[in-house]
Amino acid sequence: MGDRTAAGPELKLEKLISEKRLVHSRSVAEYARLLAPRFGEGADRAWYAGLVHDIAKEFSPEAIKELLKEEKDSFAEEDLKTPRLLHGQAGAAYLKKHWDIQDSDILDAVRYHTFGRLAMCPLARLVYIADKLEFLRSSVDPHLRAQSWSLGPEELFRLVVRKTAGYLQQKGELIHRDTLELLKSFDEEAYEINR
Repeated sequence: MGDRTAAGPELKLEKLISEKRLVHSRSVAEYARLLAPRFGEGADRAWYAGLVHDIAKEFSPEAIKELLKEEKDSFAEEDLKTPRLLHGQAGAAYLKKHWDIQDSDILDAVRYHTFGRLAMCPLARLVYIADKLEFLRSSVDPHLRAQSWSLGPEELFRLVVRKTAGYLQQKGELIHRDTLELLKSFDEEAYEINR
């Protein structure tokens, strides 16, 4: 699956992303590594997925569109109007094509870390959470971050998706349809439980 030693992917990433993005990616990787046992995931695998999650974040819109020519099933055509938002899908395509990553869970973790999606694997949920709560994000409520060590994985995922959507709404930003579908599924499940 490629070089997973600490120096291998980090050295390769240094050539693709800025120092600021690399610092963020390292923080996501460390948060994912620490949460991994609670999600039934291996620490090294979680670290690796967290490290590479933003590999395409700073790619040009043209490079993203080029990578996505083979990824038509992972996004809607209308998303191409804002290719920067598709850096997860582009990152998964890049890792598969240029780093020969074949692990579908790692690819999904990179692909869906921005918006989330229905039926995400545990590793993808873990990286989604780690990206939103990582230690260097000053906007994260410390109480929410503390809950990541006490809540169950499913409850934590739901809480983080809801808090992220609320944050975006508060900023006046649009909430992606995949996130809205997730929120709707949470409400439907709650309704079924309370029936």
